[in-house]
Amino acid sequence: MKVFYKSKVAEIVTFIPNFKTIMLFGMIFTEHETLSEKTLKHEEVHVRQYGDVATLGASMGVVLMFVLFACGVQSWWMLLLLLLPLLGYYVWYGIDFAVQYVRTGDAKEAYRNIGFERQARWIAETWDRPCEEQNHYVSFGWM
Repeated sequence: MKVFYKSKVAEIVTFIPNFKTIMLFGMIFTEHETLSEKTLKHEEVHVRQYGDVATLGASMGVVLMFVLFACGVQSWWMLLLLLLPLLGYYVWYGIDFAVQYVRTGDAKEAYRNIGFERQARWIAETWDRPCEEQNHYVSFGWM
């Protein structure tokens, strides 16, 4: 897990007040000089979630590409299927936020109810407990 401290990327991308750290494409960018262990654990969960969704997206893209080739469809736009692994996490995150926002009517509450955020908080809350008392990451546990 690569963390970029005092990052200009974080300054540009974290435009929401009180948010100074973000995970982008499996890397963590922060405006801070250091991060607490709890925050690092939270962001590590997001990196693993990104990996889950990227793997799923890559699998879906390859299968869809083979199906399209088998059906005789060959075009330049099929290269867009390669973006599925890279953008799938953010598309899912955005859709989940939109659904939660419609459901609650409150942006802060919608953010807290996003499946990715709930799982990351659930794991980060117990990072400092003995191993048998910690909440551990489960692939696709955010669903």
